[in-house]
Amino acid sequence: MIIYTHNDCLRKFNGLNHPERKERLESIISSIKSSNLKVEFKEAPLADIEIISLVHPREHLEKIFSNI
Repeated sequence: MIIYTHNDCLRKFNGLNHPERKERLESIISSIKSSNLKVEFKEAPLADIEIISLVHPREHLEKIFSNI
């Protein structure tokens, strides 16, 4: 199994009480690494807007980028 992740995932803050937070990701990665699973971790490449728009509406992405 290959797991794609990126260090930037650990820098993201979604606000208090949001289920997606760095501590949850750190715990999941740590559990996988300490398991007997045959897993290869790879650094996820940066995706361009065309790729991201395959799973998110372009208007949504434009709103996010306008807030950065």
